Amino acid sequence: MDDLNEILIACAKLRGCYPLMHRTLHEFEWFATVVIWGWTSSDDARMMNDMKTNDYNEQFWIDQMKEYERIHERWNSAYTCSENDLINEARAFLEYCQEEYGEENDES
Repeated sequence: MDDLNEILIACAKLRGCYPLMHRTLHEFEWFATVVIWGWTSSDDARMMNDMKTNDYNEQFWIDQMKEYERIHERWNSAYTCSENDLINEARAFLEYCQEEYGEENDES
């Protein structure tokens, strides 16, 4: 499976939101950003701002940071800065979706 569209359709089906591709594209954009950058100073700033006003969100942010670090460490090698980069990241995203969402689900 090398076609970007085919990969993202498979991801949308796993996520249970096919044919609403915009949801999958949004998550793919988030995933690719985390793969490339991991947890950033911008994420730190959002976390600190949120925690100033919502003390109960501390565990949420700790969990987010751990998830970003896990994704970045595991799939960062998919980012190659080459003409195949988008396909490589989409394949990594498919693997992520298979693990996160399990079996294919066609329900929206």
